[in-house]
Amino acid sequence: MPHDKDEHIQFGPNGDSPKEQAFAKDLRSSFKERALNPASLACIKLLEHVLADAKAGNVTTVGIVACGPSDFGANIAGPNAQAVYMGCGVLQAKIVSAVTQPAPDMRPTILRPAPLGPRPVRR
Repeated sequence: MPHDKDEHIQFGPNGDSPKEQAFAKDLRSSFKERALNPASLACIKLLEHVLADAKAGNVTTVGIVACGPSDFGANIAGPNAQAVYMGCGVLQAKIVSAVTQPAPDMRPTILRPAPLGPRPVRR
């Protein structure tokens, strides 16, 4: 059955229909419009660095703990579980240090003048 020019449906390179292409475009644009918080940006920067090292062949095993607002996930990939275990020990010490450090004193420093009056003579 011959198709009219108006009835021809153009599929995308992945075989997506025009409706699916429009949905994907809207999804991508809404993701770009959403501003990421500084913590998420720091995570992305770290993951990009690790990914670049892995692509260069410098990383053969990785263990990841990813934390969200209400949950976390953990996984490991690669053959060197012993190194991941040792790295987790170092990471745990860093976490304990970050959690247990005293909070900085944010009160303004007030300079008080020395008391007036006679000063003791030192010999």
